Amino acid sequence: MRPVLSPEARGGSGRGAGRRLLAGRRVLGVCILVTTPLALLFACLDVNPITVAPRDAGFLPEASCTVCLERPPDDGCREILDSCRADPRCAPVLTCLEALRCFDRPTLDDKLTCGLPCAIEAGITRTDDPTIVHLLDLVKCGQMRCAVACNLTDAALGFDAL
Repeated sequence: MRPVLSPEARGGSGRGAGRRLLAGRRVLGVCILVTTPLALLFACLDVNPITVAPRDAGFLPEASCTVCLERPPDDGCREILDSCRADPRCAPVLTCLEALRCFDRPTLDDKLTCGLPCAIEAGITRTDDPTIVHLLDLVKCGQMRCAVACNLTDAALGFDAL
């Protein structure tokens, strides 16, 4: 049989110690009630990352935007590419765009974001620069002749206003 200890012997002094013990048990109970459902919830949570490949027209070599643009004028934009390559200010921009695969980016905004540093590096800092005409002609041609390969089917560009 265990001896019954007085409150003083148990480390407290009467009612105050009992209240503290009861309050501690309440806090412990609340903690258990709150953390148990959270633990169960997070136990079902899968934290493994899901990787989704970006939409890229270039997944097949023959379907990439660059390949389509290189086709003859009947269904490509080779003449515009050639005129840009012949222009000393447009050629470096085009080389940079091709190296970064900007044409094969999934959206028009992605293409522009990719190509902007190329234009700036080539010294094109104004929208009225004559090189912009070559690049806009290329985008227009891509929209008309290579819309699917270049992911430009939903670009809805209004070039008539330019």
